[in-house]
Amino acid sequence: MSKRTLIRNVHLFDPANGHDGPGGVVLYGDRIVAVFGGDSAIAADADVVIDGQGATLLPGLIDSRVHLSEPGLEYRETVGETARLAARGGISTVIAQPSTAPAIDRPQAVYAVSHRSQGGKGARMQTLGALTVGCEGKELAELGLLAEAGALGFSNGTAPVGPLDTISRALNYARSTGLTVCLGQMDAVWGEPGVIGGELAARMGLGGIPALAEVMSIERDLRLVEMTGVQAHFDMVTSAEGVNAIRDAKARGLPITAGTGIAHATLTDIAIGDYRTHAKLHPPLRPDRDRLAVVQGLADGTLDTLVSDHRPIDTDHKRVPFEQAEPGMVGLETFFSLALSLEDRGVSKARLISALTSAPARVFALESGIRPNAPADLTLADLDRPRRLSEARLHSRCRNFNYEGIPARGVVLKTYVGGKLVFERA
Repeated sequence: MSKRTLIRNVHLFDPANGHDGPGGVVLYGDRIVAVFGGDSAIAADADVVIDGQGATLLPGLIDSRVHLSEPGLEYRETVGETARLAARGGISTVIAQPSTAPAIDRPQAVYAVSHRSQGGKGARMQTLGALTVGCEGKELAELGLLAEAGALGFSNGTAPVGPLDTISRALNYARSTGLTVCLGQMDAVWGEPGVIGGELAARMGLGGIPALAEVMSIERDLRLVEMTGVQAHFDMVTSAEGVNAIRDAKARGLPITAGTGIAHATLTDIAIGDYRTHAKLHPPLRPDRDRLAVVQGLADGTLDTLVSDHRPIDTDHKRVPFEQAEPGMVGLETFFSLALSLEDRGVSKARLISALTSAPARVFALESGIRPNAPADLTLADLDRPRRLSEARLHSRCRNFNYEGIPARGVVLKTYVGGKLVFERA
């Protein structure tokens, strides 16, 4: 039988619902049933009372770009492990990319993602459906069936859909489902991922991908959005030119949203250093002018969402020559602290929390927020507690990590998913 749980003596912070002050909430079953301001929560009727000791209570964080290793590469990380790592990072909902092996291009695969995360302590796992069969960019997947199975939207993973007639048919099909399509992936014709084209690539003797590759992909897809009217989300905008293209498209009233990854807001191509494969990402890290533009895009709302782009890669596929290394880094456990660091770089706390909660909820039509009858997905955190990021403290099996020894702040104390406590810091 469900019990009424009161979480009191917290600082409620939810910009989307106008909360920024002391208060408390009452949970019953999987819902928030009451929200109180000030000290009035003390008198609330409850079976269980939890004292938040002045910590900040946020809507559960939503990470809308995570790469699963299961199916296909379970030795790196299972779906259940991904869910538990996300909960440690204060994330209540994970939205996975469909580019697994095999790809999430069938209804059974959509069911499997949520099923494999059930029964354990972890985040709610949901997924996008593949836009094309196998994410190969050739044959359309059954988007209607994927939508019926619970896919939150569609993506082709990190690969673009090549032929224009194929992608235009895909977008028209996707529009009929009412779901969002993630676009903007760079064409592989520009070369292997890993480093930005230009002086650095030339000095290192690597084939680089110019920023032009990103903006050309974005501008092509913006034209297709304009033609089809589909709701589109450009989830990994990483260049100054890309941010400007999105800003202009929004000013024209196109039905789009956009986001970026935490690495592209906090690191530059200098992190590659002496061929550091942990810093080989896709899209690649870029010069500081691009990082500054991305941060400004988050600050002014041009970029709606911020994601971890979590992608676990084992040592055998990272500690190899740079050209052979797989791109990606782990990020679920440190995502929140790194996001908070952007407050020191000009992004307001309200914008940051919106980019991690209400904005991805709006993009993918999810319920979110601290309000009566909302899902009891909550994150309790000490936003000011200092910490030092370290690979040794990670719980992931894979250690492709880029922030060794970096001082940060923000510690997750508890994570609730559907009213259940799925993580509590000891």
